[in-house]
Amino acid sequence: AHNRALTARLIALADELGLPLLTPRPPEKRGGSVMLKLPESRPAKGIVDALRAQGITTDARGQTLRLSPGVMTSEAGVVRLAQALKALL
Repeated sequence: AHNRALTARLIALADELGLPLLTPRPPEKRGGSVMLKLPESRPAKGIVDALRAQGITTDARGQTLRLSPGVMTSEAGVVRLAQALKALL
């Protein structure tokens, strides 16, 4: 339930930022991670590095940003990620 709530917040963030969602939208069709397509103008490695410098751990494959909220991820952590991503994009 914790992961589902956080992934729903991350999907709402993707919509807010206009980032294409690569993860299935229905909760019953997705796993515990959310994949977003970053714009080509913003290299994923730079985004991941900038987030890491702020203590936010993410991953990327090509231009796909992978967000995997775990048991230790809090609602406040998702808010912090949202603020950081908005500033970086």
